[in-house]
Amino acid sequence: MLLQTIYASARRADESGADLQDILWASRRNNPAIDVTGLLVILPDRYVQALEGPAGSVEPLLDFISDDARHAGMRIVTRLQAGERSFARFAMADFAPSSDPAARLTARVDNLIDRPDPAAGRDLWRDLARLSVEA
Repeated sequence: MLLQTIYASARRADESGADLQDILWASRRNNPAIDVTGLLVILPDRYVQALEGPAGSVEPLLDFISDDARHAGMRIVTRLQAGERSFARFAMADFAPSSDPAARLTARVDNLIDRPDPAAGRDLWRDLARLSVEA
């Protein structure tokens, strides 16, 4: 069984493009060795990241990310169990939606943080997996 987790974290106001490139580079370098795949969605004020892999890899990675100063106020949006990967082709895909889709995604994430709902979490995961096709 795979653990599929979506988290959201606030982007630092002083974040540079180099910070984002460092996050993506490190993910793409390190994730294959721990059997983790995923998608980083870059929103104006936050990151939304979908991670999947063995729980023994995903859980320590989440702990590491929560201690990373580039990911302030990390909140778990949803946790799912799955039999197959949604992001198998990507050590870490990235996607930066335009303003309207970004606003809708932000609202969905905020709603799930405030009112956890497994069905809505699965729907969000499915929609992020579709985004990875566009990434």
